[in-house]
Amino acid sequence: MIRYYWGRFWPFLLFAFGIEAVENLFTVFFEYRNMDFGLLPLLKTAYVFVTEFAVTMCYWLIPYAVYLWILPRGKAGGKADRWLTSAWFFLFVLANLFEDVAEAFFWNEFEASFNFIAVDYLVYTKEVIGNIYESYPIIPILGGILAVSVLAVWGMKKFLLPRNGAVPAGWKRGCVVLFLLACVTGGYWLVDIKDADAVNNRYNSEMAKDGLYSLFSAFLKNELDYRAYYRTLPDAEAAAFLAREFTADDTSVPEASSGSVKRQVRPSEGAIRPNVVVVVMESMGAEFLNECREDGADVTPCLSRLGKEGIFFPNTYATGTRSVRGLEAISTSLPPLPGMSILRQEGNEHLQTIGSIFRDKGYDLKWIYGGYGYFDNMNYFFGNNGFQVLDRNSMADSEVTHSTIWGVCDEDLFRRAIREADEAVFAGGVYHVQPPPLHVSGRAH
Repeated sequence: MIRYYWGRFWPFLLFAFGIEAVENLFTVFFEYRNMDFGLLPLLKTAYVFVTEFAVTMCYWLIPYAVYLWILPRGKAGGKADRWLTSAWFFLFVLANLFEDVAEAFFWNEFEASFNFIAVDYLVYTKEVIGNIYESYPIIPILGGILAVSVLAVWGMKKFLLPRNGAVPAGWKRGCVVLFLLACVTGGYWLVDIKDADAVNNRYNSEMAKDGLYSLFSAFLKNELDYRAYYRTLPDAEAAAFLAREFTADDTSVPEASSGSVKRQVRPSEGAIRPNVVVVVMESMGAEFLNECREDGADVTPCLSRLGKEGIFFPNTYATGTRSVRGLEAISTSLPPLPGMSILRQEGNEHLQTIGSIFRDKGYDLKWIYGGYGYFDNMNYFFGNNGFQVLDRNSMADSEVTHSTIWGVCDEDLFRRAIREADEAVFAGGVYHVQPPPLHVSGRAH
């Protein structure tokens, strides 16, 4: 059985390892001044690379192993088998060449393996593809990748099917599939992209990462090293800057040398205990507000009235292009984090939020949402930061007069919010205003 599967798998393993080795050799040639060539760092680099490469290859081989499992023994080595194996090998070569060429261009710009920046690029496909077409000779590059893929299949056609080795029994072939599934399951739990950080040299660390493994890891983890990709100041210098900015008679800040950004604001009057309701409106861009429109159209008369009766902030800017960035800013006062919003990142439980401040003052916290709060991980985030979560699942059918896939209508949501707003409550909630903007009625306010 080992001879049979080795005969089937070694062309894939050899080609993938070969192009990864060539890519890394070119990287070493251009980055050798930045790398650490000590014995221990090189061993760590090699260990991480081989581990991630092995896990990636297991993913690639699973579909082929399933095919070999269901292939009748009498058909093994036949014409159909040869064509299907050649087709899978062609797709394998094409995808790996494309990935390595793309990673080379990515390295040229960021000096890194694929990370969340690459994932974020996939969101803005039109802009990114347009920029790539303008920056690189894409047609010749894609033509070269296609030509090399065809030549690789032609050159390996005699080796894709083993000439020796009996076809194992079906149950043995099934065991191979189970073994590969066990390997990828173990890799998911035991192998972490952060293992590369143990190298302690950023260039060694990035070279150790397998491109496809890095890409899918970035997609799942939604993380990016802030200090590696963003301009920063020493903590003490940043604290000194903030201390100067926040100087006021009622404010005290710690010594700048401490690196702390904490500050204390002394109240000038006694505390009041009103009910507090924060209404978060989705898709309600500033261009829809009367105060920001150039055509003078009276689109939001009720919001304009509330702005005059209360406080209107005309110089407030968005922290991102999605609602989840607004929720991040409102709940935690954080600037937009690298990667995804804090709502969808690991370790987002038990944070200091606007809710925790109100909870310390004896308020009950409620997050009220008219849709299903699993969207953007809202239920988990707010539920693990002290809020009682009330979403579409907590509303009875008798409470709903109209709903869509996004949730109940605004009137239903506000009726629920008013009912929940008992004494000393801090409540936040989202309701949807889908373009084109709806006229906000007096009932909604």
